[in-house]
Amino acid sequence: MKNTLSTVLILVTLLMTGTLAHSAALEPVSPPDELAALRLQLAAQQAINHALQERINALETALEEHASGASEQKSLDATAPAPTDLVATDTNTAVAQSLITKQLLIQAPGTIRLTPTANWSHSGAQSEHYNYSRFAVGVGLGLPAGLTATAVIPYTLADTYYGSNSGFDDLSLALQKQFLAETTRLPTIVGSLNFTNNTSNKAFQDPSIGGAFKYYDLTLSAFKTLSPVVIYGNLFYSRAVKRYFALYYESPFNGTIQPGDTKGISLGVSLAATPAISINTGLTFDFGRGTRYARDGLPEYTGAGVTDGRLSLGAGFLLTKHWFLGITAEAGVTKDASDFIFSIALPYRF
Repeated sequence: MKNTLSTVLILVTLLMTGTLAHSAALEPVSPPDELAALRLQLAAQQAINHALQERINALETALEEHASGASEQKSLDATAPAPTDLVATDTNTAVAQSLITKQLLIQAPGTIRLTPTANWSHSGAQSEHYNYSRFAVGVGLGLPAGLTATAVIPYTLADTYYGSNSGFDDLSLALQKQFLAETTRLPTIVGSLNFTNNTSNKAFQDPSIGGAFKYYDLTLSAFKTLSPVVIYGNLFYSRAVKRYFALYYESPFNGTIQPGDTKGISLGVSLAATPAISINTGLTFDFGRGTRYARDGLPEYTGAGVTDGRLSLGAGFLLTKHWFLGITAEAGVTKDASDFIFSIALPYRF
């Protein structure tokens, strides 16, 4: 580049000099005063050309030194991280807060998220109805190494055609781990382990509150940003710990009960209508095997399995820097699912 610029400047100078000489040969001889003025102009132009040439040389030298120094520094710095094409995720948006609420996105290390939630589900007709109102408070803590720990304490109100009941439901603890951060080509991948303890003491009342069993849930989630849309999916597996019971409900039961394993899949889309508003929709299917009953001295038998399918539609609103509001409505698409579920969450980020 340096040689090219020098050659161009020399050619321009020669061309200007030749043009002046040619003009002097064709035109009549100028008076002494005019000839002296032309010589002064030529000297001034040559001085300008020389100054420009020195400036170009200085700039090219500085550019070469900068490029050489950056290359050497990059090659000598063995501790420098390898270049990546990670996509930065701004958690101060409605879409990001929706993903955190759905346990698809982990919290930043050191952050605390307090999430009060409420949902109401309805099934059946007036003559045989099942209404459940659930209130819960969840606390999430962002940890190093891409981890988030969460604890949820629920309270349930049951209103059915055969009676009502209320009380604290089963406590659950969860640990999330991000295995892969999103890049321009790959999605974010997050795994979650959830433990639900049978802390409720009203599991065998009518209607029941709590599940009476310990549950372990495994979830593998992934999402990909295709601005302004985020596409996500979950694979879900749940297994209960069998228990031995000596029950005297409608008839005596002495034996082991093992709830069937549940497998599930969900797909969804979150649209960033604005940075402060997101629209969310999804489809979820849970496939549960029948519960196994092994009464003492009798053959084991298995109950019927269930298929719970739900279609959801919701919206999220970033109210302030710390407050987020999420609203979701779900409709059952299989006979085993609740007819309607309405949920609201109001997380606060510390």
